[in-house]
Order: sequence, then structure tokens, then C-alpha cells
Amino acid sequence: MRILVSGASGHVGGALATHLVEKGHDVLGLSRRPQATPTRADVVADISDRQAVETISRSTPCEAIVHAAASLDKQLHTPSVSLVNCLGTQNMLWLSSRWGCNRFIFISGVTVIGRPSDLPVTEEHSVRPESAYLASKLYGEHLTELTRLAGTAAVTLRLTSPVGPRMPDGRIFSVFARRAAAGEPLMVAGHGTRAQDFVDVRDVADGVEACLERRATGIFNLAAGLATSNLELAQACVDVLDSSSKIQFSGTPDADEGVRWEVSVERARKAFGFEPRRSLAESIEAAAVA
Repeated sequence: MRILVSGASGHVGGALATHLVEKGHDVLGLSRRPQATPTRADVVADISDRQAVETISRSTPCEAIVHAAASLDKQLHTPSVSLVNCLGTQNMLWLSSRWGCNRFIFISGVTVIGRPSDLPVTEEHSVRPESAYLASKLYGEHLTELTRLAGTAAVTLRLTSPVGPRMPDGRIFSVFARRAAAGEPLMVAGHGTRAQDFVDVRDVADGVEACLERRATGIFNLAAGLATSNLELAQACVDVLDSSSKIQFSGTPDADEGVRWEVSVERARKAFGFEPRRSLAESIEAAAVA
């Protein structure tokens, strides 16, 4: 299958592009900067620029688009949030229509719901995005749903916290894993009770491939199905990496103290057989490599 993957130079998009190439698909990687993934072509373009997207549209059409590109800026007044995440998504959907794609996958995040009020979190949970970034993701979800209603096999995948190979610096998972690998202290904010669901990007890639093969439609959570507190994560990094690191409390309050992300993947399991296979230990070992 010919597949365009946007955001192919990023953590999630890169994992998706690499996986799909390894599975024998013909992948066109699209990103804002040159990438290291083994795609058949490396297209560098700004997806918020319609002229640039129109130029792409004149290349060999793809049968499917996996849209993982996004501006991750959390600031309320940063223009790139709307330009990339809103206008850029519109342009990717336009490209899908122009090419006559029969599959479109939009990568979103489960945190579009705001803080979880009911556990486990299902796809029916009410949505209340708490940042411009998350509001822009919800906008993309609505556009994807309109595309589905128009007859395309369009799907939104809500990821929890993606971890594993090629993790960016600065995220708690990669910070703890890499500091533990170096024997450096692990600093835990608050009491360390905030619990996240860390899903391995390799499991996400398996889920994307299954969506494409089964032409799934609708909204689905992709998660590990396991809530891990910050303190538990720190201890797991020490244990898995046989580290000499000491776990310390920073004394800094955690605004999300006690918040637990227990996320159900039952809908994805039933629709396309999604089953997270990588353990927390496997993800830690992969993330420990900078």
C-alpha cells in the first residue's frame, strides 16, 4: 500500500513510518525537516502552506494518509498551534480528497478530555481540552469525523503518553530512563502519585497498521492499559536498568498530584485486534538510549 505519513521526523510519526516500511509498504515521509526514516521519498514541507501541499498532490497518489504531524507548543497565543494543527489538518484532508484516498488516520491524544472524571477512560468520556494545543487536536478530530461521514474510512486514534525508541529529551519518561542509565539522581515532584498510561510507539505502530488493514472508522484509544505513577516509574527505571541512581523528592508541588489515567482499549481491541505487547521494562530500555 502507498501511504503518506506526516510528521515522519517526529517521535510518533517516525516510528509509524519505520514500521510501515518494515512491513513492506511504500511510504512517503512528510515533515518540516529532513528525516532519518527509510521512506521511499523525503518530502520537506510546511503542511499549513496550501501551495506546498498542492505541489505534493501532483506527485504519485497515495492510497492512505496517516497524519501525525503537529505543533506541540502549549502556549495559548502561539500561531503555529492553529496554523499547523488546524489549517495543516485541513490541508491533509484536502490532499486525501484530491488523491481519492480510501483511508485516513488522524493521530490525536486522550488528554483532549481534560482531566479524567470517570475511570477507566473510554471514547465516550466528555471532552474539555485544557490548552490551545488540545483544542486544536479536538478540532482535527471533528474534521476527521466529517470526513468519515462523507464516506472515507477515517479514524482518530487517541494516544496516551507515547514512549519507547527515539524519545525526545525533556519528558519525564526519557529523563528518568536516561538519568537512571547514567546513575544520576531521579527527582520526583510532589508525592509522585500522578499516574500516566505509557504506551510504546511500537504498539501504536501495530495499531495503525491494523487500522489500515481493517479499514476501521471512528475514534479509538490506544494505550498500554496500565497506570504508572511517577514514583513507580522512577523505581522501575532503577530496577530495569540495574541503576545506582537514588530517588529523591524535589519539594516542588505537582499540579496533577493524584490524577490517574486508567484508559480502556476495549473498543480498539474489538474493532481491529489492538493488543499492547511491549512491557514497561521494554519501553524503559528503549528510551534509555538518547
